[in-house]
Amino acid sequence: MFYNFFIPGGVGGDAYKVYILNKKFRWNAKRLTSALFCDRLSGLIAICSLICVLSAILIPEWSWFFLSMILIGLLGTYFLTLKLFSNFKKIFWLSLGWSMVVQMFQILSFTFLLMSVGVDSDFVKYAAMFLLSSVLSLVSFAGIGIREMLFFQISKYYQFSPTYSLAASLLFTLITAFFSLFGLYFQLRTLNLRTDKTKDIYEFHKK
Repeated sequence: MFYNFFIPGGVGGDAYKVYILNKKFRWNAKRLTSALFCDRLSGLIAICSLICVLSAILIPEWSWFFLSMILIGLLGTYFLTLKLFSNFKKIFWLSLGWSMVVQMFQILSFTFLLMSVGVDSDFVKYAAMFLLSSVLSLVSFAGIGIREMLFFQISKYYQFSPTYSLAASLLFTLITAFFSLFGLYFQLRTLNLRTDKTKDIYEFHKK
């Protein structure tokens, strides 16, 4: 979380992790990149699926369309994984499931922040916008500014409170930054990461 928050570009932290793991353990860089790509892909599919679920709730007459998009997205991603990353096919659904759980907890956290600043309705709309901003944050510096801009623009067309939504969004960003800073301890401290427990993994990545 420290790398992804403080290294620009959303995926900058992942690129740095590939570099560190390759340098420290001599693990295969291509295999590491594939693993991180699949991790990102499962997260993106989880977010998009949840956006479709929330959109179906908000626009029930279009629910068939959004549910169809979920099915197409899940099957398309699964077959893409089978084709390009067959080593990860056994953990595809497990990884996707954990990604769903993580995103739902983020929605729950953001909902509590909205309640703390005085919001008492339209939580489904806020949640959909929150997830959409998570997708857009891939092209920003750790998502800073994207979420706030999105909520401000949406408030012009829907019954959003720009004050409350921006306050909750800034709180979410500040809390994330605070806990990410604990990663600085491991960045500054010299850790002997190579242990007997990594031996099998090391041999696996050498192949």
